[in-house]
Amino acid sequence: MARFKTAFYACLRASELCNLDVEDINLDKMTLICRNGKGGKTSICYLSEEAIEILRDYLKARSDFELEDRRPLFFTDYGSRFDRKDIYRLVIYCKKKAGINKPGGAHVLFRHFAAFLMIKNGCDC
Repeated sequence: MARFKTAFYACLRASELCNLDVEDINLDKMTLICRNGKGGKTSICYLSEEAIEILRDYLKARSDFELEDRRPLFFTDYGSRFDRKDIYRLVIYCKKKAGINKPGGAHVLFRHFAAFLMIKNGCDC
């Protein structure tokens, strides 16, 4: 659940979510550094209080894990990073389980719908 909420609140692409490391999160400044995003760009995402709370709880509960001298924020039970296709399959699985038949995968849920809600609530993008 922390994966999906982090991606949603930060409007991340699935590949950006998979590439996050523990060091990319700054709970005090309520920011997340997104490295090697689309076009190889690095950006800073601002997080809501709810997103920070979720990440704080997740970081307390998760085991410490290192992979190739990095500490992935999210990792599989098999000791590897999630792949964007893994995230897509999880989104499709959860949509089916919830009875949601609208088309679209992770990009629609994490980016398009989040942007729609921001605009609907007065954000002037």
